[in-house]
Amino acid sequence: MFPQYLDILGVSTKGPFKCLNPNHMDKTPSMSFDAKDGRHVHCFGCGATWDIFDLIAVNELKSPVIDGPDGKPKVEYSFSEAYNKVLQVFNVDAKPMTQSEHKQGV
Repeated sequence: MFPQYLDILGVSTKGPFKCLNPNHMDKTPSMSFDAKDGRHVHCFGCGATWDIFDLIAVNELKSPVIDGPDGKPKVEYSFSEAYNKVLQVFNVDAKPMTQSEHKQGV
C-alpha cells in the first residue's frame, strides 16, 4: 500500500526523494522508502520516520507537524480520521472507524 501511495504523489521508491515534511525545506533528496520493512519512509535530514497514516495525515488532512519529545518531527492527527482517509484514497470497502471506536481500541 505504501509504494502505491508514493506513486500517487509522483514519488519513486527507487531512490531518495525530497522530504515530505512540509516544515523541512529540502534542497536535496533526503527521504527514502524503507523497502526492507515496506511500511515507513525516513528522512535523513530532519529525522522523520513516518508510516502510511502519518503521510496521509500530512498530505491529505493537512495535519500539523510538530517536534516530538525526542526532537524528531511528529504528526498530530486523529488516527480514526487518517484511517478513514486511507480507506477513501485506496477505495477500500471497509467499515469506517469512529472516534469512539479508536479510543476503545477497536
